[in-house]
Amino acid sequence: MAKNGSETNAIHRIIRWFMHGITWRINASPRMIKLLGPVFMERLEFYSKLGYFPHLRHPRTYNEKICHRKLFNPVPQAAILADKVAVRKYVAECGYPEILNKILLVTKHPEEIDFSVLPQRFVVKATHGSGWNILVRNKEEIVPDDIVGQCKIWMKSIYGEEFREHHYRDIPPAIIIEEFLFDTKYEIPLDYKFHVFHGKCQYIQVDYGRFSEHAQTIYDMNWEPQEFTFIYPRKIINTKRPATLGRMIEIAEALSGEFDYCRVDLYSMNDSDIYFGEMTLTPWAGYARFYPAMEGDSLMGLLW
Repeated sequence: MAKNGSETNAIHRIIRWFMHGITWRINASPRMIKLLGPVFMERLEFYSKLGYFPHLRHPRTYNEKICHRKLFNPVPQAAILADKVAVRKYVAECGYPEILNKILLVTKHPEEIDFSVLPQRFVVKATHGSGWNILVRNKEEIVPDDIVGQCKIWMKSIYGEEFREHHYRDIPPAIIIEEFLFDTKYEIPLDYKFHVFHGKCQYIQVDYGRFSEHAQTIYDMNWEPQEFTFIYPRKIINTKRPATLGRMIEIAEALSGEFDYCRVDLYSMNDSDIYFGEMTLTPWAGYARFYPAMEGDSLMGLLW
């Protein structure tokens, strides 16, 4: 008797849950990781997160190609582009120094941060990780020792090893404090992520509420919303085509022109001033769950 869709999905969820448990236990044992090898671990992790076994040596989908890049074809400039300090020189050398946010401090010694000289709003980041950020909206409401303590944890941590993003280990650990980019409409400006394949932007991902109720919409080059999203739920908030879109696409394509794929993140402050966010060669480490499943994964894989 054939199983219906809900039964099949339930079985897949159980298998993924079981595989996730196995993966978690293996990741807790460096000896086991070394014994099994990176390719086996990648396949196991991939399935536990996405529900299908990847073709790693002959990739087809977007996620498979990111994992292939990690294992077999790392980009030589990956560490420079992921380093939140070093990438600034790259952006400036590409001809766009004006899009760089102002740095207030770079230090390897968090205990030396003098909060008294910092403005009311600022952002604290670790140069050698992803998602290691602290947004300070009002300096009067923070506990400096808590921020210093978190920075010390970051300084002792190595990002990316668990999911084989090994380029992060080549980034010198440091803490960077930048100006808080304030948008009069959204407070925190919308995050425009440009997916560039072989020097041409193909999709623009707009993220909303990145530090609250995170949602997103994917647009094509005609600013038509797509049916798929990554990680976060699809949400359309009648976002107008930004006045700066053409300029942002130009910048994204120029910065990533030498790579077969790169994601470039930019901000458009008050739909006027463009600022650089980051460049990413291995988004979500190759484990971006698509909604609906496989649709965007396959479409973007064909573009690569």
